[in-house]
Amino acid sequence: TSGGEIIVVDTRWTFTTAAGCSRTVIQTFVNAGFQDTIVRNCTYTVTGTAVAILFTGSSVPVTFSVAFANGDLLLGGFRFTRFG
Repeated sequence: TSGGEIIVVDTRWTFTTAAGCSRTVIQTFVNAGFQDTIVRNCTYTVTGTAVAILFTGSSVPVTFSVAFANGDLLLGGFRFTRFG
């Protein structure tokens, strides 16, 4: 919540086999009845159990631990379920 507003955040990652990626964050402001969507394009490099993600417009990659469990992606300790 923020100032009494209930906010639901949905984060979606897309990874291509050509090292391209994007992170889409959808924030739903329940009381106000609207959504805000932010898409950030990126590239990635996997090294062992880590992935370095470089967002467009940045020169510094962000590194996350990466693993898979029961078909789900574990990225930086957060579980993401595959769709599509």
